[in-house]
Amino acid sequence: MNVTFETEKETRNTIRFTEVDRDALLMPKIGTIYVPKATLDEVGWKSGMRLVVSLEAAKEEVQDA
Repeated sequence: MNVTFETEKETRNTIRFTEVDRDALLMPKIGTIYVPKATLDEVGWKSGMRLVVSLEAAKEEVQDA
């Protein structure tokens, strides 16, 4: 599943994104996410661009840290 986000608010170290392309009658798939600016730099995101997040389930078990 791919979910598209657009910029909602910029803070000093993060950018808050809100989900777009959702049906007004349905619950959002994810809603709002905060992404560190350093991470956005790594993926080549620039101001004014949308962000696409891929979401999938993995069969491997998560181990406690």
